Amino acid sequence: MEPGHGKHKRAAVAFRLSRFSSAYRCRLLEGLRDLQNFCSVQHDLNLEALASHPKTADAVLGEYVMQRFNEKVKSGLSKVKHALLGLQHVYPRLRGKLVTAWSNLKTWEEQRVSKLRPPLPVPIWTFALGLARAHAKVEKHSSEARLWEIFSVLLEVGLLCMLRPGE
Repeated sequence: MEPGHGKHKRAAVAFRLSRFSSAYRCRLLEGLRDLQNFCSVQHDLNLEALASHPKTADAVLGEYVMQRFNEKVKSGLSKVKHALLGLQHVYPRLRGKLVTAWSNLKTWEEQRVSKLRPPLPVPIWTFALGLARAHAKVEKHSSEARLWEIFSVLLEVGLLCMLRPGE
């Protein structure tokens, strides 16, 4: 390796990472540190050696994702995702070649229980529905009464279909 080559490479990496906000850059670097720790402990590899062989990198990263998944750490998914993203930012030639690792991560994401916002409470929904229907009955103008009827139908269908406030 020629003198200054490593310095040039570090500068290029620093430049690529400088495009991101400091908070995002910190998350990427934290993920990369975790990945480096895994690679050195489990496989006696550094990230540069790993990145030089895309097929090996995909296999090792797939194993990394699975091991972190099995540890069941609360922030593990985010850290692993940032590790993969960070590695691809530092070694752009790996983009599109980490199929196993990204597939494992996607499976992990799908395993999480989604947290939906609670729907409008039933008593409030029933009250709003009844109020809309009452307005439709007592409205003197037929066009206004029709609008209240339409609103009551939309309210009923929307909330029965799990429409939530703000959607």
